[in-house]
Amino acid sequence: MNNSQLSFGNILTKPKPSKNGRGTFIIWLAGFIDGEGAISVCRATIRREKREINPIHTVAVDICNTNYEVLKKIKKELGAGKIQAYSPKNRLKKGKTVYHWRATRRQVLPLLQAVYPYLVLKKEQAYLTIRLQQHIMEYSKNKPWGYSIDREELAYRDEIYFRMKSLNKKGKAIEKLEEE
Repeated sequence: MNNSQLSFGNILTKPKPSKNGRGTFIIWLAGFIDGEGAISVCRATIRREKREINPIHTVAVDICNTNYEVLKKIKKELGAGKIQAYSPKNRLKKGKTVYHWRATRRQVLPLLQAVYPYLVLKKEQAYLTIRLQQHIMEYSKNKPWGYSIDREELAYRDEIYFRMKSLNKKGKAIEKLEEE
């Protein structure tokens, strides 16, 4: 299934307790993302013929956990994302395998729109990520692959990228809680 056909079913409706537990799942997922996840904007510069061209800004939601089944449930419920396993090579030999679920680009938008009302610690990151992905989708509409972006567009994307980098700096969540 390609990204333009991605279906999140009823995920975009306001969660309500239901027989199938969909609303409960969205609320649970928001808490799981707040506690075990990361919402990020990545910036990569492509080089062609020894010169830099447009930086690419990509949004992502990541969740790492040692419990494969919980990530499999997330992937199944959302119908999106990929799971990779990382063995504990550089950690203690007794360490557990870590599983990493990741959704990127267009997959992120409906996911964050659904969990946004229930996020606590990562609400601002979700807001900025939603805003950037919506903007990129609108800006790139009807443009050919590999299109160039102007300085104003790059400045807008970089502003969000650097704000996200600041928000995701280690220790930020603890500082935020101590202020309250």
